[in-house]
Amino acid sequence: MIQTDFSLPVQYTRQIADQVSRMGAALPPSFQRYLGEPGKDVVEKIPFAVFQDLVRTSMQLTAEPAMGLLVGERLLVHSHGLLGYAALSSASLRQLIELFERYLQVRTNLLVTRHQIVGQDIRFH
Repeated sequence: MIQTDFSLPVQYTRQIADQVSRMGAALPPSFQRYLGEPGKDVVEKIPFAVFQDLVRTSMQLTAEPAMGLLVGERLLVHSHGLLGYAALSSASLRQLIELFERYLQVRTNLLVTRHQIVGQDIRFH
């Protein structure tokens, strides 16, 4: 059975909208209702299916097949909310991995991570 109730924070939608605007395309009304209020760390989440539709729309508007890469390179620590700031202040890579593993679900339920230390290797599941 495929889970379909995944969600993502609305902040990522703002990043896509900003990239579309920078490329000179007009944002359709479908974007506007998912942008939230600028300057606020909105905790609202959008369904993954809506996010996928917004990505497809952005690719069509800009004729840019690498839209995901362009948006991804613009993501900064604050793009990931408090989890990003907590990750930045981690004292070690191990602490960062444990933090990410424990609190990622606060940001999105799109994926779950687990790690295992085997000798000197770290394995992600």
